[in-house]
Amino acid sequence: MRPKKVCLTLILLIASVPMFGVGIPHLDLSRVVNSSDVIVIGSFSKPFLNGSGPPMQFRGQSLTTRVFSARLRVSRVIKGECPQELTLSFVLPDTFMGFRGPQPGLRMLFLKREDDTYRFTDPYYPDLPATAFENGLQPIDDPLTAVLRELANVIEKPMANQDRYSVLQKNYAIPTSEFLIAAIKRGILSAPDPETRRALQSELLQRGDLSELKGVSEGLIGGTLSAASKRTLLYAIGNKITSPAATDQILPLLMAKDGEVRTAAAEALWHIANPKTAGDIAPLLDDSESQVRYYATRALAAITGDNLWGPSIPEFEENGGKYVEHWRKWAVSNGYRHE
Repeated sequence: MRPKKVCLTLILLIASVPMFGVGIPHLDLSRVVNSSDVIVIGSFSKPFLNGSGPPMQFRGQSLTTRVFSARLRVSRVIKGECPQELTLSFVLPDTFMGFRGPQPGLRMLFLKREDDTYRFTDPYYPDLPATAFENGLQPIDDPLTAVLRELANVIEKPMANQDRYSVLQKNYAIPTSEFLIAAIKRGILSAPDPETRRALQSELLQRGDLSELKGVSEGLIGGTLSAASKRTLLYAIGNKITSPAATDQILPLLMAKDGEVRTAAAEALWHIANPKTAGDIAPLLDDSESQVRYYATRALAAITGDNLWGPSIPEFEENGGKYVEHWRKWAVSNGYRHE
């Protein structure tokens, strides 16, 4: 049933929401969805300043605030009921505390309802990007699933590319699913530029999908990637890849001229801990990069189970020669290198 066309002013009371100590907390999407009385998708106007607001108390101090308003036209309701047209008024402190108002454009908004008054469910995350595209499936009764599908839509075909990056920055809050993986793959095919394609490839790798690893490895070896793309892909390879199925695509990276690429490959081999790679790891003990030598010792310790010889970073920085020499002798005794 479509919402009624009504114009209301909704005061979003953020002053009553408990403050966190330092920094902005991570988004807990399940909590936000479950705690919301109303979740809608709609188009926001650019907020305009109404004037000074009531003081906000924080740690015994009184913070000045300002009141803003923005128009919202609801296009879809995911949870609860609300009018089709709203004027949202919200209060923000002049001192930045991590709170923010809704962003202009097509957004997904999370609200708590108290009688005729609404407030943000989470003042740190009052809204998320949304799209004008339906996912083509039957309506979803479960609000969390509907929200996750909408975020997958944003990754695949956003209204604006910055919306896609905004969602990817919160990937920790979005569980891996077949639907999400398929959306990321479709997004790679339709990516508007190489940077976006590489960012989505990194997202796949971080979620354990290796289908793009060959192309990524070729790009890294060829040295054709931008600094930003190289950074995000090396992070995914070095920190997220754990499957032995990735071994054949990781090993060529050990021959790269770029020491950062070799470092990420050695770190990946440590996490994979595939005994078949011991002979490939042994030469890394002589690498010119200290980090490559470090991850070589950690990888060999993981493969053999001899964790006493898998040093921490501070220990390796102080006594790296001792560990490298231990594994050199081990490699000789096991036929992986000559004296």
